[in-house]
Amino acid sequence: MTSAIHDRMPVILNPDNYDLWLDPGMKDAETAAEMLKPYDANAMRSYPISSRINHVANDDEECAAQVEGTKHYSATSTSPLWNPMLASTPL
Repeated sequence: MTSAIHDRMPVILNPDNYDLWLDPGMKDAETAAEMLKPYDANAMRSYPISSRINHVANDDEECAAQVEGTKHYSATSTSPLWNPMLASTPL
């Protein structure tokens, strides 16, 4: 899903693992590794976003807002490679 945008995949945690991931007392590397499984691309979507994401002063939800008049792309559809500003999010 993200290969059209970048060669690395960000970590997307299952919401059930948030507390454990953020627990400073969690020291079990094997448990942490289990949480780092690739996220299912079929459960994701991509859509064009504004270049406003490129400025560090912009740190709000609008940075990930879909550009009006554009469409979502799933793992089974073709992403528009002409636009490098895509957000990939869980459905």
